[in-house]
Amino acid sequence: MPVKPDITKNMIRAEIDAQINAYLQEGGEVAAVDKGSSGRDNPDQALPPQAFNQPRAQRTPVGDTISNIEARKKPPTNNKVASNKPAKKEMLLDDFGEPLRWQWKQSD
Repeated sequence: MPVKPDITKNMIRAEIDAQINAYLQEGGEVAAVDKGSSGRDNPDQALPPQAFNQPRAQRTPVGDTISNIEARKKPPTNNKVASNKPAKKEMLLDDFGEPLRWQWKQSD
């Protein structure tokens, strides 16, 4: 059974709301930011090139693996013709001859 945390999300939300209200009551203001503005100092400048200077990583081919997984999803095809004979209930015994459980065995 999972242990209930000491601090819940509602407690965290209430604490954040209290901090925001205290900030606003002390005269703090929340600046409105225009939609679509950037956090960069000069958004007209191009991004620095160091973000894209690494060579492209080699990818691992996984086509065979996906084919194997898809093949396992398909139900097996049995070429046996279904028998009209009823199944027999048979006792399964362990190595010492003690009964383990009953199992159904299809008679051929």
